[in-house]
Formats: sequence, structure tokens, C-alpha cells
Amino acid sequence: MTSSTHLPAHTLATLLTGIEQQRVEVACHGAFAPRHAHDADQLVETLRAGPVAAVLVSVTRYQPRVGAALARVVREFPRVPMVALVTEPHPHMGQALLAMGQLGVRALVDVRAPNGWRDLRRAIQLTETQGEKEHGHQPAGRAQGGQ
Repeated sequence: MTSSTHLPAHTLATLLTGIEQQRVEVACHGAFAPRHAHDADQLVETLRAGPVAAVLVSVTRYQPRVGAALARVVREFPRVPMVALVTEPHPHMGQALLAMGQLGVRALVDVRAPNGWRDLRRAIQLTETQGEKEHGHQPAGRAQGGQ
């Protein structure tokens, strides 16, 4: 997690590898404050702790246990968009992407492409803007259960 006491208004919850975490920190350029989860349970805790603009999940980290947690995130936090991040080839990448799509991940950014990191910043900003438009300009990180 970021150690800064004053975070930007837009928090980005992530489930990434260590190298991906470092690269995302640089790519955010202070526009988003990444809060890195070490596992799927901590990702859910991060979402419960306060408003989150988006969730960024590494395709490399995807496995069935993570899939169950992602499905839980989609159910409990329908306004928080999820973005799949591809940083390197993975033997089960196709299967992971299909499974993530079935769970509710609606955006994919491949940062191996020349404009990938710029595309990531745009995808996060776009998903946050779409969430605000679709849901009456309310903060993107609020759960809707029972409200």
C-alpha cells in the first residue's frame, strides 16, 4: 500500500505482481493512489475501507481462488469497474481472460503494446467517468447493497 498520508481523491485497488505494482505506481503519476492488495481477501478489505475508483487485476495473478473473490467484488461493489492488466505472456492467459470476462471484468489493457501505459491511464479514467454517469455522479467506490 502507498505510504503517503495524503492520497489523491482517486484510489485504485490492485491485485498485481510486485513488478507490476512498481510499474503502476509510475504510470499513475499522482493521478491515482494505488492500494496494492497481497491477496484476494485483502482486495475486498481495501474496497470496504473506502471509495475506490477502479480495481486493477493482473492476468498473471488470476487463478480459481482469485476468480471467486472477483465474483464477490462484482456482486458487492457493482459501481467499481474492474480492469484486467496484461504485462507479459502467460501460459493460461486466454483461459484467464475468458474467466475474468465471465466474472464481470469489462476492460482489458495490454501494456506490452507501445501505448499500453497511456491506455491504462485512459481506461481507468474512462471507467470511472462511465460509472459516475451511469449512477448519478455518486462516488464510484460505494457498495449498493440495500441502499
